[in-house]
Amino acid sequence: MQTTDHQGQEAANAQPIAPARVQPPLYFAVSPRKLMVMYFCTMGLYGTYWFYKNWDLIKERERSSISPVWRSLLEFLFCYSCFARIRATAKEHHLEVSLAAGPLTAGFILVGLLSVGPDPCWVLSSLAGFFLLPAQKVANRINAQLAPGHDPNRHFSGVNIATITTGGLLSLASVVWSFWPVG
Repeated sequence: MQTTDHQGQEAANAQPIAPARVQPPLYFAVSPRKLMVMYFCTMGLYGTYWFYKNWDLIKERERSSISPVWRSLLEFLFCYSCFARIRATAKEHHLEVSLAAGPLTAGFILVGLLSVGPDPCWVLSSLAGFFLLPAQKVANRINAQLAPGHDPNRHFSGVNIATITTGGLLSLASVVWSFWPVG
């Protein structure tokens, strides 16, 4: 009987164990599938958000004075340095990567510039999102190694679903309108 009382008293006096603090990811965490769905359904605006989130994490980590807002709004000017930073971080932490920042930048910019082309060329500009995929895959590997337990951002939130629904319908309507015969 004493053993039971003693164990009960020890259990009552025991301090709860604090959960281990999860390190924040070094780069924006998002699954490749979610990145592509959001990119297509927002007609590329999710790419601007993607750059903003990455630059914001870089600014915080490096304690620099860069402006994530301007670097994301001027994504064509700063995409190379973002891709190169991701590659450099991977190499610094001994992750084997084949992230060619130059060709990714050229592809992202050239395909993205189709958005100012005549109908229906602009439709092809949504393919620029594919040039973010290699960088995101490396960023996810970095995050998995250096911030285990972080949220990998694979699931679609209510806001994501609303954006996909609204943006997807607008994107579809825009594509149909571009190919609709006039007159």
